[in-house]
Amino acid sequence: MILSLASLLLYFCIQPPSKTSSSLGLPYSPIVGKEVSLTQAQASVPYKINLPTSLGQYAMIKLDKDTNATTIVFASKKPVDDANFIDILNGNAIVLLEMPNKMTLDASTQNIADAISATKNDVGGLQPVTINGYSGCAGGNVWHTVTWYTETTYYQLTSNIDYPLQQLVSVANNIPLK
Repeated sequence: MILSLASLLLYFCIQPPSKTSSSLGLPYSPIVGKEVSLTQAQASVPYKINLPTSLGQYAMIKLDKDTNATTIVFASKKPVDDANFIDILNGNAIVLLEMPNKMTLDASTQNIADAISATKNDVGGLQPVTINGYSGCAGGNVWHTVTWYTETTYYQLTSNIDYPLQQLVSVANNIPLK
């Protein structure tokens, strides 16, 4: 569990938690935010929401107005309202978190390098990846996560451990960033 929490550490390094919780919430709490349409979410955040081209239609989008974070769930059916993050992943969903990157790109790249270094001796330790030309990391021993930053946006793509990590990296590379 420690390694997968390293991905949450990356999240908290860029954004202090709101008074309620992070957009992803704790693994055993429901995803925070109001369910919205893609159009509503896009109109509410200061970055362009980008969706993977290889996953098809999303089942749900939640917007956390406190952090300007969007959490997009790709699943065969919409999760129940009180489903927690682990329940959603165990339902074979893939979850994409997007939120503003408030760091410089150099600081973001260093944050990725620090996370990789912190987990280098762990089972499922984070490994460096390149996502559409940007530095990122991928790994996990409880769930799989691919994390990266652009100049404007922080991305975290998460699946259950049964979803192949290299396939998750491929999905991340199929998110058009322009």
